[in-house]
Amino acid sequence: MRFATFLLLVFTPFALSAEPRPVDLVVRHGTVVTVDATRRVIPDGAVAVEGGRIVGVGTAADIDASYHGREVVDASGGLVIPGLINAHGHAPMVMFRGVADDLRLMDWLTKYIFPAEAKNVSAPFVKTATRLAALEMIRSGTTTLKEINKVTFVE
Repeated sequence: MRFATFLLLVFTPFALSAEPRPVDLVVRHGTVVTVDATRRVIPDGAVAVEGGRIVGVGTAADIDASYHGREVVDASGGLVIPGLINAHGHAPMVMFRGVADDLRLMDWLTKYIFPAEAKNVSAPFVKTATRLAALEMIRSGTTTLKEINKVTFVE
């Protein structure tokens, strides 16, 4: 019986230490800000992603022990946060950014923006401006947009 207990104690750690699971991406060593029930902030954290879905969140040591990323991003000194949501967007109007933006709202709209829109907005303008806005949002971490504009063109 003692020999069996000895074998169990000696070989159990090897049986429990499985190889890290391969995943598409591991982002590690950043400050991970979660949106879980306790709103954890993990200073030396990591996130594992497989098939576009988050499969693991924890300390860098825990994630490294459990997952092996085909791609690994070192987020040292950075934040790892959920995607941002733009809940009120006017994507095509990115082309008018900075136009007389130091005025009161109604002066700005009636004297500058509405005339600029009437003169410049077309289907190609909206397509190009929306693509630019999308690139800016992607680069800044925005993953969702609620577009306010309704533009209809008859060609």
